[in-house]
Amino acid sequence: MRKVFVRFFVVLGAVLVVVLGLVQTATADEGEELPPAPEAHNRWTNGCSSPFGNAPGGNDFTEACNWHDLCYGGYIDGYGKPGCDATFHQYMDTICYYNHGNSSGCRAWSAAYYWGVSWFGGWYYDPFFP
Repeated sequence: MRKVFVRFFVVLGAVLVVVLGLVQTATADEGEELPPAPEAHNRWTNGCSSPFGNAPGGNDFTEACNWHDLCYGGYIDGYGKPGCDATFHQYMDTICYYNHGNSSGCRAWSAAYYWGVSWFGGWYYDPFFP
């Protein structure tokens, strides 16, 4: 029974990645800049904490993941958890646009990472971490 449960969620995840790859997501307008991650806090970042790593499908999201780590840790002012997650998604979509020709595969990984932190990132959101 457990194998069926695991297979169901693996298939569901794969379908989600494919379907979200077909959906057009928002990208930053040309010339629009995302908030910079403060260099002084690099010790609080660890890239993408995902089983797929920093560059799923060859799409390097390291900078976006590091920014998201800082946002979750409270080092970037003005963002709650939903704002951190939404800006993380926009940051990854911008990486897809400028570095990967806005490919549907890259946008699918961006959406998958966004949904992952939206659904399961609550444990790590701590805006008052020193």
